[in-house]
Amino acid sequence: MTHLYADPDEIRRFAEAIGVASGHAAVARDYVVRYGDMPDDAVGLISAARGDHNRFASALISILGNLHNMLRASRSELLKVAEYYATVDAEAAAAIDATYPETPRPQVRPW
Repeated sequence: MTHLYADPDEIRRFAEAIGVASGHAAVARDYVVRYGDMPDDAVGLISAARGDHNRFASALISILGNLHNMLRASRSELLKVAEYYATVDAEAAAAIDATYPETPRPQVRPW
């Protein structure tokens, strides 16, 4: 077994990056809410796409809202995990962590 080590500061940094992504999702959602509606008085060829466009915009608003909520909740939980690892007895954590299978770490790039 490979020794798993969780660095609370790294987890906090990742949580903050997730928080930034949550904010980006909220801004994108708000943009679509503000500018994504095709008015009922649209005329000509563009008016033929109004129904599909507004359904797509509605779905996109929902997806971006869900993404924002998921990322916001993930940030909160990651901060709890960081606090746990910062306060738990290191030997007890190492004993538990040693029972987990090895997981390769992906490269993380900041936004």
